[in-house]
Amino acid sequence: MEPLLDASRMQNLDRYMIEVVGIPGAVLMETAGRGVVARLLERYGALMGTGRILVLCGTGNNGGDGFVIARVLMNMGFDVTTALVGDSERVKGDARVHFDALMNSGGDILALTKGLSSECPCGDCALIVDALFGTGLAREVEGLHAKCIDEVNDTPVPVVSVDMPSGVSSDTGQVMGRAVSADMTVTFAHFKKGHFLYPGRALSGEVFIVDIGILPGLFVKEEPDLFLLEPADLEGAFLRGEDSHKGHFGHVAVIAGSTGKMGAAHLAAAAVLKAGAGLVTAVYPGGCAAQVNFPPEVMTLPIGDELRWSAEMIGKLKPLLPNVDAVVVGPGLGLDEETGEFLEELLALDEFPPAVFDADALTLFAGGGKFLIENIDNAVFTPHPGEAARLLKSTGDSVQNARETALHELTGNLPGAVILKGASTLIGIKGEPSIIIGRGNPGMATAGSGDLLAGIVGALLSRGNPPFHAASAGALIHGIAGDIAAGLSGVEGMTASDILGSIPKAFLEVEGLNIPGEVD
Repeated sequence: MEPLLDASRMQNLDRYMIEVVGIPGAVLMETAGRGVVARLLERYGALMGTGRILVLCGTGNNGGDGFVIARVLMNMGFDVTTALVGDSERVKGDARVHFDALMNSGGDILALTKGLSSECPCGDCALIVDALFGTGLAREVEGLHAKCIDEVNDTPVPVVSVDMPSGVSSDTGQVMGRAVSADMTVTFAHFKKGHFLYPGRALSGEVFIVDIGILPGLFVKEEPDLFLLEPADLEGAFLRGEDSHKGHFGHVAVIAGSTGKMGAAHLAAAAVLKAGAGLVTAVYPGGCAAQVNFPPEVMTLPIGDELRWSAEMIGKLKPLLPNVDAVVVGPGLGLDEETGEFLEELLALDEFPPAVFDADALTLFAGGGKFLIENIDNAVFTPHPGEAARLLKSTGDSVQNARETALHELTGNLPGAVILKGASTLIGIKGEPSIIIGRGNPGMATAGSGDLLAGIVGALLSRGNPPFHAASAGALIHGIAGDIAAGLSGVEGMTASDILGSIPKAFLEVEGLNIPGEVD
């Protein structure tokens, strides 16, 4: 897994390399700048010879990287304009070394006082390199810097950001007043959190890592607390033995659905099977039987003849639980008082199986009541931002603006793994580093998508995976399936059923196998 660093952790690495290993900061900066140039040539080499390249620099170390880039490109014969936003007297330390090196090599540095449009028009630019602010930004961008960022964003040429898009927090991905919208970002040593947390993820474009000589596996003072889970990390995790039978792959009970919401039960149960479970039983209020047609592979246990859940149904459900390996509770369950009482009684049962709690179950938890969730040893909770806000007595905006913080609060309050759904899904469990998922797309913002995730995670739980592992792998499989579905039909009009059909193909991608119908 690839660690994602915040500003503090990256600064600790730089300081260690300079103070302990003994590599001068100016050398690290030179290596960084040359690494960016290599990426520029690889991606935009043909374009770069067609017009002027503007390198927009700040007065800090990010600007120092920019001075290196400008000098190297100039020495290669490209038409380069270097513009400095800020007082040149504020350029200090390693950045000053490279400021002077650029000047001493015959380069000019234009000090902007009014903005690009009046002092450095970009009409003939082929490419803009953004080296205004890097990982160290800790204040709102305003004044001339904000104006220049707006002008960069209004210029119809590719923009490549150095380390971070200027104005994006490397810690949270939030916009600090104004931010560059980059087509590509070249970062150093490791990805930063802000590359994968929105809106930073959208503003970073495609992100590449450049090796600047940081010792492999080196982390100083603080170990990483967030990792990117990628398909290669799961390779080999789901291989089946030649002599396998369905009993080897778990039996899941899906306790879901109510009148008008039986589609949620259908999708969750179908996803359990598509994710490889051997058996699934859908448990639902018997009065809803006419509202749904489960796939033929799904066993069913309709209880009673009512349209909603009630505590009296527990007696009919209880004999099933010792015979299953995991349960999924919540999709389409309903929010009425009687359903809340049913859920209270369900959680009070002894020896409850590993469980996924989703959707209406989470809203009922947030509403109070005697829910003995602490009785569940192996649980996964799957809130979307609205459900997370209800659980935290907060707001959806507060959750979205500080998703890592919200995740940590949730894992502190809930006895198990938490999947905080949404763009750049986060997975956490108390006392352990968290996981972020870099897969998925806007087409997955559709009814039933979350029911599929609950079913996938339930299937992985039933195969004996610990909650955190099942949650992390399930979220990645879900995201990959969404991307495959989008590739087949586009994001507009994509449905949960489209994603459902792509779940087996997602497992193929994880195993590094060819997806049927695709050409290498």
